[in-house]
Amino acid sequence: MVVGVAGYYGFKNAGDESILEAIARELKARGHQVLALSGDPKRTAEAHGIRAAHRLNPLALLQANLWLLGGGGLLQDATSSLSLLYYLSVLRAARFFRKRVVVFNQSLGPLSPWGERQVQRALRGIPLILRDQDSLDYAKRLGLPATLGADPALLLTPPPVKREEDLVLVIPRAGVEPEAIKNLYITANHLFHEGKQVLVLLLQPGYDDAIAKEFYLHRI
Repeated sequence: MVVGVAGYYGFKNAGDESILEAIARELKARGHQVLALSGDPKRTAEAHGIRAAHRLNPLALLQANLWLLGGGGLLQDATSSLSLLYYLSVLRAARFFRKRVVVFNQSLGPLSPWGERQVQRALRGIPLILRDQDSLDYAKRLGLPATLGADPALLLTPPPVKREEDLVLVIPRAGVEPEAIKNLYITANHLFHEGKQVLVLLLQPGYDDAIAKEFYLHRI
């Protein structure tokens, strides 16, 4: 069977690429072919050893028997209402083509009242597996039956690494509340002056650059 996976893939986001790697590995181990919708199909196919099609090509939905929307935090409109509409439209289009669909190990929210209505309409009748208890509780408040799962990335086995006691990783993210970034900077600055080596890690180069640059300018 060909299983399609839709998500935020092909954009160099470490978290989302880890999720895709875990999903693809488990599906291939069970004898399934995997097709991912991606912003960079060539890179995705090479990185994960799977088939990939451009995420804006609706005819790609015809190439799979089952579509998974997952994982990650796609069902929210805090960062972009257009992003939410895109993922819901993928589900609607797949159902239009009479494909089976599953929302797979997603988180749910935050959503505006408008976003809640969109999600309620689009997800009605779709199997919904959520990766955390807060999302499960939210789904129940919206009248959406759901099952508790987990983040697929937890299936990955990290490679052995040498532990550095004095190394601290700081991961600033664009789109986070300014107060949270300020507190992260204060903490990193405190650790730096205690003699720790503070390393700023970008989970999504190009998106988080401006925030990370602030740490660099302050010599963290």
